[in-house]
Amino acid sequence: MKLSPLIITAFLSLPLAPTWTAEPANPPPAPLKSDSKEWRFYPAAREAEKARVLLIGDSIMNAYRQRVSAGLKDRATVDAWLMPITIKSPELHDDLRTVLEQGPYDVVHFNIGLHEWMKDFIPEGQYEPLLRAYVKTLKDHAGHATLIWASTTQMTVKKDQPTALDPDNNPSIVERNAIAAREMRLTDVKGNVAKEILV
Repeated sequence: MKLSPLIITAFLSLPLAPTWTAEPANPPPAPLKSDSKEWRFYPAAREAEKARVLLIGDSIMNAYRQRVSAGLKDRATVDAWLMPITIKSPELHDDLRTVLEQGPYDVVHFNIGLHEWMKDFIPEGQYEPLLRAYVKTLKDHAGHATLIWASTTQMTVKKDQPTALDPDNNPSIVERNAIAAREMRLTDVKGNVAKEILV
């Protein structure tokens, strides 16, 4: 998978300077309404002279978070929220605020959308306002962090056919990525598009 080097490059292009000066501490993981054994917040040990990065996302994020942390080890510590919930889950915004309170962060890299892949899971016309509300919570509670949105990965038919896109469900992902890309432009959020990497 080539996604993690791309993300590392995106981070390295930013001015990763620490925004906090307090003595570092290693707090326990934030308790979240959506917590389970594996799907939860993973805090990194804090180091006073390093910037702080937060990764938010689904199983795709879980696949690259260790490599991102290793790639940034000389410049930043990397927290991660492996989230089991969707963009319409009632606990989403409370949990997101709780995670952001573990900052302040210098960079927040987020994806949301893979758990909503089923064609009719999000009612027609509701994805855009749900996404807008999610981004607003990020902006309202992420302080001065640079926000980077990661597009939802394409859906293939079978694991042994990694370039054969699912004709029934992938169009929804393509449409939502287009909606999200437009929303990110309107709200001045940087983009990290995975389409060309994972298909």
